[in-house]
Amino acid sequence: MKAELCGTDQSPRPALKLLVEKAAAELDGSLAHAWCLELLPYLTSNPDDALALEALLVLGLAHPDVHSRHRISMPQEGRRFAILLERAGNPQRAEDMLRLLLEMFPTSETLKSELEALERRDGSMGRRVERHLRSAEEALREGRRGEAQRWLREVLALEPRRRDVARMIRDLRFEDELAREGWKRRVRLAVLACVGVVALSVALWRERSIDAEYATLPPAAADDLLATRERLAGLDLLIEGNMFWLGMWGVARERSLLRVQAERLELREVAAAQRLSETRSRAALLADAERSQAFVAADRMDFDAALARFKGALEVAPEGWEHRESTQREVALLEQWRTGRAATAGERR
Repeated sequence: MKAELCGTDQSPRPALKLLVEKAAAELDGSLAHAWCLELLPYLTSNPDDALALEALLVLGLAHPDVHSRHRISMPQEGRRFAILLERAGNPQRAEDMLRLLLEMFPTSETLKSELEALERRDGSMGRRVERHLRSAEEALREGRRGEAQRWLREVLALEPRRRDVARMIRDLRFEDELAREGWKRRVRLAVLACVGVVALSVALWRERSIDAEYATLPPAAADDLLATRERLAGLDLLIEGNMFWLGMWGVARERSLLRVQAERLELREVAAAQRLSETRSRAALLADAERSQAFVAADRMDFDAALARFKGALEVAPEGWEHRESTQREVALLEQWRTGRAATAGERR
């Protein structure tokens, strides 16, 4: 088992899930703890050894209490392992490890963002998108429009910038809305035919009242999402509170168009928020990497390099970075140490 973990007995390497299952079945907690104690000092001296880091992560996945006892951050080490494997030209194994870690830590944003970025870089996300698009086409051919829209929304969740997919969803919704409006229109015509001349005077008075209410609705600018939502809410209330009036056709059509416009503006805001989130995630990853390198330098007793790394992490870190305060404390301690060292050297001279 130890030879399998360290990669000394076979090539190619066994699947990660198989290694975890074997480690859980064949190793007890005390033996896993002993191996972990062997790996920790080795990885401190050899932080770029991907096989040793993989063995540490496999032990953690098989025996989570071992890593919690040593306060080892599994998501952070998993991200570092993925970076090492991607650099070594093995992104698929990196993805497998990140998925196993996500099963244990489903709320880890570090693991989610790293897996998403890795999938984008090696093209696996593109293959998932193609599968979803084929499923949507098959559903449309068989008349299952709701299922087709669900597959298209999956594509849009993976690639928010796909305007063609957003347009397809919008068109399908618009067609469904038009079909529903057509049915309502036929019902309204039948009712109006039954009412006839007797209700004409009442209908005219009611039309004038509704038109006056419609005229009081706030206008909606083409690129103003808040104004569009306000007018759309007003139109919904107008339609819900005043069924079957002559001007409803135009209002219903306007509501449909405003819904399309609101969806377009919402997608734009979501895309902008996604870009901002990706920028912040990349900055946080860079800051985390600098901070990790600073600790590595400190372990090597290279405090000047550690201080430079900590300062570099603070420079690239986004606002609200979770390690900012601790990193600032590290910088303050190292600067205090450097000042004391300089004073001591001056006294000796």
